[in-house]
Amino acid sequence: MSFLPKKLPQLAGYEFFAHYEPAQEVGGDYYDFIPLPASRLAIMVGDVAGKGVPAALLMAKVSSDARFCMLTEPDPAQAVYKLNEQMQEAGMLDRFITLAAGLLDTSAHRVTFVNAGHLPPLIFRRATGRVEEATSRELAGFPLGVADGIPYEAATVALQPGDVVTVFTDGVTEAKNKAEKEFQMEGAYSALLAGPPTTKGMGDRLVAAIRQHALGCKQHDDITIVCFGRVS
Repeated sequence: MSFLPKKLPQLAGYEFFAHYEPAQEVGGDYYDFIPLPASRLAIMVGDVAGKGVPAALLMAKVSSDARFCMLTEPDPAQAVYKLNEQMQEAGMLDRFITLAAGLLDTSAHRVTFVNAGHLPPLIFRRATGRVEEATSRELAGFPLGVADGIPYEAATVALQPGDVVTVFTDGVTEAKNKAEKEFQMEGAYSALLAGPPTTKGMGDRLVAAIRQHALGCKQHDDITIVCFGRVS
């Protein structure tokens, strides 16, 4: 827990939500908020393959390296590329990491996503009342640690007042009930749309819906959820 942010960002015009729930005493999921110059904030959500201490140790290195890469490389796609190269140089080839990296520009009200084998971020559009994938699945690159020299692509979306972005790990979609049925993306869509479209409301509803779905079942994977929304 000491590697995770101690508090949520305080940025004018934006709200944030984060939830972290390891499947064991320690987990391999990771999220971070990295303040950057020029009214920008990097938002990272990652998932190390596996659970427990080995995954947590790798997560600790990734969180440190990700912070360095985002602070020293202005292009988020290049930052993720550099992060993958650092993993290769460290010889960490026995495990891979999926990563969703977002670069939020609060002055321009837009967010640039880079997806390294992660579930696509979801965005609630206040104008339409619908949830959609923030980036196309074709833009998702390989997870970190799979191979070196892999290019990553970025996609930028504008955020209007009332829009909310939700990013989570596959512990959400793969949560199972007693009938072995997974929560899946459909469960996430339903929970996000089941009440007032606020950042905290959406985050709280998603957590509650997963717990209700998996009631009486042992949690088998780490669960991490990060939401951020434009309020003005």
